Amino acid sequence: SQVPLALIPGLDLFNHAFGSGTQIQLVEDTLERNNNKDTEGSTRTQKAWLVSSSESYQAGDQVFLSYGDDKDNWKLLLTYGFSVSDNPNSLIFWSWQDLLDAANRVRQDVFSDRVCTQLMKHPQLQAYTVLSENRATFSYDARRREPRESLWNGLNMISNLAMQLGHPRDDTLVAEVLGELKQKRLEEAEACQHELKNQIKLLKDSKELFEWIPFLQSIQDTLNQEINFLSIS
Repeated sequence: SQVPLALIPGLDLFNHAFGSGTQIQLVEDTLERNNNKDTEGSTRTQKAWLVSSSESYQAGDQVFLSYGDDKDNWKLLLTYGFSVSDNPNSLIFWSWQDLLDAANRVRQDVFSDRVCTQLMKHPQLQAYTVLSENRATFSYDARRREPRESLWNGLNMISNLAMQLGHPRDDTLVAEVLGELKQKRLEEAEACQHELKNQIKLLKDSKELFEWIPFLQSIQDTLNQEINFLSIS
């Protein structure tokens, strides 16, 4: 059965750590179940949230909770407002528009502006144009320096579309589109990094909205990681 949503007082005090071993489970409270009966004599089931851990702790140790072992820094930033310097999930995301723009830049004769506009409106490709939490994005594992399955599928779709448009098989197209995606993202990240430095300096000098600086520095750290991975890939 589906686990219900709940507000659990005190749970927000747990700090995040990947692979923490801490679990939260909805369990039956057997004491309440055995000792409480309603007027008809039937057993009343009482449930409670149980926090447990597979790790050993001593008194005074901090207990951590994983906010999601699969979360990359952008998801941590957007959801919780912080990033992790050694995050094992270093991912870069692109949209269908990004893939078409890259194909347009490396194969203008195949993916012209008119063709790309039509492909964005094609009924069978509309699922890739609607932003949604349930839609798979095209992602790249920056730490391993390789496309994930979703991005491979997107790149192969570009290759297949080129042949459907009447062009011969091009074995270099996938690699060139991927290279263009990474180069464009590197330029965007470097531009964002430069702008962030300026904004942080302005905040420090003005001493206004000072509380935003840690969040902006977390974005800065995430961009630094992304730039380093893209620079050596």
